[in-house]
Amino acid sequence: MLDHRGKTVYDTNNRASCTVDYLGEIKTGFTLLAPSTQFDKRDGKKWVTDNQAVKADQINNANQTKLQLIDEAQSKITLLDRKVRLGMATNSEKTALRAWEMYSVKLNNIDTTTALDIEWPKKPH
Repeated sequence: MLDHRGKTVYDTNNRASCTVDYLGEIKTGFTLLAPSTQFDKRDGKKWVTDNQAVKADQINNANQTKLQLIDEAQSKITLLDRKVRLGMATNSEKTALRAWEMYSVKLNNIDTTTALDIEWPKKPH
């Protein structure tokens, strides 16, 4: 009788791991082979990486980064713009406003579908 007790097995549907606590063959739908990535799926005999899922995750991460950077830029622009409108801005703050606005436009123009090949613009100082 096979004894795999204490070994880790992986659900072939969702990659979830659990520890074997029974004697005999590994239950159907489980494997001793660990997936390599969070994007692996079974092709019947082995884990293969779902490259479409990898790309979708990369695009999602790029979208999140873009939104965070745009929010940060908008926050800077709002305060600097208020200072300019109220006549309270220094010359360097007026220059900074223009730089942050240009940065914001560059961010908005980024195509996140090219994730991993994105050249993010440099933040103004």
